[in-house]
Amino acid sequence: MSMFGESGFDCNAPENNEANVVPGGEYDVVLVKYEKRESKNKPGAFYLWLDFQITTGEFQNKHLFHMMNLWSLSPDAVKIAKTELSALGRAVNVLTPKDPSEFVAKPLRVKVTVTNDDGDFGQQNRVRKFMPRNALAQPAVKSIQQPAAERAPDSIGSEANPFA
Repeated sequence: MSMFGESGFDCNAPENNEANVVPGGEYDVVLVKYEKRESKNKPGAFYLWLDFQITTGEFQNKHLFHMMNLWSLSPDAVKIAKTELSALGRAVNVLTPKDPSEFVAKPLRVKVTVTNDDGDFGQQNRVRKFMPRNALAQPAVKSIQQPAAERAPDSIGSEANPFA
């Protein structure tokens, strides 16, 4: 008799390929691991890879992964990553981090969506928002943006490494 039963294991079954995808929604998580990784498609560009673990509910102990392009060759990608890093820092009340280790094991809440990659990866989770653990789901509020001339100058700076 086969280890996988008489009919074997179906590697093409959708339920076997999407086992790590959780439904879209909000989840309580902690950061359990991080790494600075080099982009496979863009040599010389690096990103911060984050591994969050869900801490409560039906999907407790499942992992959600997120990348922040903090050292990208694209200024727009870096700007988006710094916005995400700022939201993560505010969510865990670490307002001037010097290293990602300061975020590890701090409870927070994330909003997750499910995307479908037509390529090799199929369905995946995407972290779309970082919030304090005690945050309640809020309706979207339209913000009024100041004209560029009235905004304070960008204080982020031009360092290649935001943790330097």
